[in-house]
Amino acid sequence: DMDLLASAAKSASAAADSFARHRKLDAVCTDEPSVAPAYLLDELARMLKTLTGEQIEDTAEHLATRVQQRSPNVKLKALRCVKWLCQRGNEPRFRRAMTKRSGPVRTCVSHTGRPDPQRGDAPHKAVRDMAKETLEAMFANDANGGSGGGGGGGRMEGFGSDAAARTGAPHASHDVSFDGNEQLGSWGGVAEPTNGFGGDEANAIIGDGPARLNKISGTWGAPEPPRAPPPAPTP
Repeated sequence: DMDLLASAAKSASAAADSFARHRKLDAVCTDEPSVAPAYLLDELARMLKTLTGEQIEDTAEHLATRVQQRSPNVKLKALRCVKWLCQRGNEPRFRRAMTKRSGPVRTCVSHTGRPDPQRGDAPHKAVRDMAKETLEAMFANDANGGSGGGGGGGRMEGFGSDAAARTGAPHASHDVSFDGNEQLGSWGGVAEPTNGFGGDEANAIIGDGPARLNKISGTWGAPEPPRAPPPAPTP
């Protein structure tokens, strides 16, 4: 009798835990066009570390069920949740559990539906795009899967040729050297500014010597060339 009571209590506790966990998952998969709050997704990501293998499987199964809902809002949010947990949860067990249930996610790659009266095909396209990103997160290897989704490989954003290629901004074709003979790099695709001066005036402004006020042009530039001394008076 005691064993039966203990088993029943354990089953009831597991059911209560599963119900509470499903409620948290459903909270980020509501049928609304709004985006699920990041703090709720982060809470779920932290929760993964506390789950047993059976609970991990249950979590993956519940999310796979939400991905199969007809509403594009629910699909999109469920996919985003899966992607978030794969990238930020740092839990290989969850990624493996989701890869076993990748069928519904793959189906979303070709998702179509009735156009929205205001947004047209945008909600369905968002589902297709998110499904592709989610699959990439699901099948990422263990070395990269827990990087927090930041990407970039430790590279500072906004610097280097990659940033120029992403933004379409011009980049210097030559680096600036500081070996005592400074040179200005030429900007690819953009004419170098002259500030309205010709070659001689520009050379007077951009020089190797210390800045000095040019008495003739009134601009700051290289030192003026030395003047010849006046001729000696004749005796």
